[in-house]
Amino acid sequence: MGYFLDLFSPETHERFSASDRSVSGFRERHRSMAAKVQPGDLLVCYLTRLSRWVGLLRVESGPFEDASPIFMDAADPFIVRFRVAPLVWLS
Repeated sequence: MGYFLDLFSPETHERFSASDRSVSGFRERHRSMAAKVQPGDLLVCYLTRLSRWVGLLRVESGPFEDASPIFMDAADPFIVRFRVAPLVWLS
């Protein structure tokens, strides 16, 4: 099992919290890191600007690409995505 850092801004944290919390995403430039993530690995979630640990997500699938807006209203930059299951999620 591997551990990877998943960064959230206050805005993306709010959007993820309001969702069903089943998909997390990374920017295109992090594709090579995302290729190393496997089902069963854990994403340790950190909230930038507020400097808080906010969650632990278990990866349920390998990476896939999807540009549909989840974390932003339009032009969502977090298109390299994983299906995840939250083990811990703090508001």
